[in-house]
Amino acid sequence: MEGGIVGKTSALLLLLTVLALSVPAFADVAVSSVTATPQPVEPGNDLTLTVEFTNTENVFLNNSKASIDLRHPFTLKTSSENFEQGFPLCAYCTRKNVYFISVASRTASGIYPIFIRMSSAGDSYTQRNISIEVKGKPELFFTAQAGENVVPGRQFSVSLNLSNIGTGDAQQVKVALKSSDFIALGNSVQTLERLGMNASAVAGFDIAPSESLKAGPYNIPFEISYRDGAGRPYNTTQNLGIQIVNEGILGVQNIKVSSATGGPPQSNEPFTVIARIENVGSGDATSIAVLLSCSFNGGQKAFLGRLKKDEDAPAVFTLATDKAGTHTCRLQADYADDLGNKTLEEEFDVAVHSTSSPLLPAVAVLGAAGLVAYYLRRRKRL
Repeated sequence: MEGGIVGKTSALLLLLTVLALSVPAFADVAVSSVTATPQPVEPGNDLTLTVEFTNTENVFLNNSKASIDLRHPFTLKTSSENFEQGFPLCAYCTRKNVYFISVASRTASGIYPIFIRMSSAGDSYTQRNISIEVKGKPELFFTAQAGENVVPGRQFSVSLNLSNIGTGDAQQVKVALKSSDFIALGNSVQTLERLGMNASAVAGFDIAPSESLKAGPYNIPFEISYRDGAGRPYNTTQNLGIQIVNEGILGVQNIKVSSATGGPPQSNEPFTVIARIENVGSGDATSIAVLLSCSFNGGQKAFLGRLKKDEDAPAVFTLATDKAGTHTCRLQADYADDLGNKTLEEEFDVAVHSTSSPLLPAVAVLGAAGLVAYYLRRRKRL
């Protein structure tokens, strides 16, 4: 009787042991906690996913398996544990695995799934879906030609090459000129409805600098405002560097031509040409050299040196010719300013009068005397 009871008890324990070992592992393992940081995550950044697995039954699980299924835009870099090969889990125990995931840089903003699969020794599995938000952040800046020379009061144009180097699209883009010394001619605000990720666009401005600006470097501020896909506003200010320079502009105020006696030029007599040169520009004109060339000479040069704004000075030349008539003369002034070397050219005519010969009066007197003598001689004969 006792042996029968012992035999039945042993058989029952064996059956319970077999049943315990045959409990499917996945039926007792659940994802008890999921933490994703950061959320939302930007394209091109890394995502850390912490998953906790818990044995929900009062049995020891010897070979539980858990895997992560990643699709675009996610790529697994590494994990703290390798649960795909199986792991033991005691009753009501929890184990953690940390997955380090990269997000593709050109990912559009949106919600993307990650799948966690738990399985036993068989082909069956359970799956937990995790939703990850990817949200791009636009970032705009511009490039333009730096160090452009600008003259006070003279209009110039600039083209800003606006680029979105961020991870999301920019919407309702506005670029505004913000300066009292540099005034936009026409529209001071350029707008774009949308500027996509890695896209570029050109914003052009015609600008008039103040006439009161002194020579030197200046920054022109441009304000860039836009919104991301969720409507969040962004504002930034970027400067465009330019160089204000002074420009000397020479002109001929007047030209006077006279003989030594103050009358008009005479042939075979020296005469003077005075060209008054003035600076009508906004800056100094330096290294001024004035060359006068006429059809009857090879040219003369006068050096004036420097003329400041609104200053003038005479270039004086002494000429002579034995040819009467109208002669063409060419005036050339070479000089330099902040913009470089320049040349002023102007042509004018000089009328040279013929000088009377000193023998002519004597010939005329002798001729008259001869006529008188001839007349008297003729009267005597009569």
